[in-house]
Amino acid sequence: MNGKNGVKRSIVFFLVPDFSMIAFATAIEPLRLANRMLGHESYKWRLSSLDGKPVTASNGVTCAVTASLDDERRMMMGPDKPSMIFVCSGVNVEKFHNKSVFAFLREEYNRGVSVGGLCTGAHILAAAGLLSGKRCAIHWENLPGFAEAYPKANVFADLFEIDSNIYTCAGGTAALDMMVKLIGDDHDENLVNRVCEQALTDRVRNPQDRQRLPLRARLGVQNSKVLTIIELMEANLSEPLSLRSGLIAPDTCSSSPHFRLWKLQWPAASFRHHISPSATVKSMAAHHSRSGWIARRRWQHEMKFLPRPLTAT
Repeated sequence: MNGKNGVKRSIVFFLVPDFSMIAFATAIEPLRLANRMLGHESYKWRLSSLDGKPVTASNGVTCAVTASLDDERRMMMGPDKPSMIFVCSGVNVEKFHNKSVFAFLREEYNRGVSVGGLCTGAHILAAAGLLSGKRCAIHWENLPGFAEAYPKANVFADLFEIDSNIYTCAGGTAALDMMVKLIGDDHDENLVNRVCEQALTDRVRNPQDRQRLPLRARLGVQNSKVLTIIELMEANLSEPLSLRSGLIAPDTCSSSPHFRLWKLQWPAASFRHHISPSATVKSMAAHHSRSGWIARRRWQHEMKFLPRPLTAT
C-alpha cells in the first residue's frame, strides 16, 4: 500500500469447482468500477485454481484462470505476492478437502496476507484452521452444518464479517457490500457513491443486515401472532417450551387462542409448506432433530436476539 489515497491491492481469487458465480462477479465488479472511476489501477487481480485449469461454476459457466496453486506458491516471495486472497466456492463445498490448499492459505495468512471466503468459502477457511475464535459469515443455507462442523468459529447470519485480516461474506450480492466497504476503507465515501451509481445500487447495506427475507414476506402471512408461532416453531424444535415460559410451544398450544388463530390463517401460512400445522411441526422437528440448537441459534442471529461480541471501532 502507498498511503490512503494511493492504495493498490493485488487480489487472488482462488476458484473452487461449483463456485458461486453471483458472489464471484459481485466481488470483482466493484473493483473494476473503482478503477474506472479513479482513472488508474488501484486494484488488480488474477484468477487461480488448484491445477491451473479452467474451473466450472455452479451455473455451468467455465472460467479460465492464470495461475495454479504451485504458481501461487512461487509468487509468494516475489513482487507478484498478493495482498489478499479470496476463496470462491459454492455448493458441495463440504466435499472439498485438499491439504495443500489448506496449508497454502495458512502460509499466506501467517505472512500477513488477508484471507477471505465468498459464499461458502468460510468452510474452506475453517477447514484450514483459520477461523477458530474468529467472526465469520456464511450463506444461511449452510450455517447449521457449518456451526456443527466448526464450533470454534463465531459464525453469524450476517451479510459479511471482517475480523482483523479475515474477510467472509454470505454470498449472493453480499459480496458487493463487502467489497464496497473495502473500497470505502481504502479511499472515501465519494468513490463509494460513484461505484454504487455505476452498479445501480441505491445503498450500501450494513454487515449485520439480515440475509433472508422476513417471514412476513417469505410466507405471505400478515398476522403478527401467527408469525410468532412460526418463528417459535423454527426456534424450538427439539426442546419445546412450556406455556409457563411465556412462549408458545408447538406441541402444547393446540387449545390456545394463538393456535386457533394459526388454524384460521392456515391457508395463507401453509402455502409454502403444503402440509397441516401438526405435520409442519413434525416435519421440521425431524429435519432438525440432530441439530435443533443450531436451528435456534440461527434464528436468534437472524432475529438479532443473540448478543454479538463487542469489537473495537
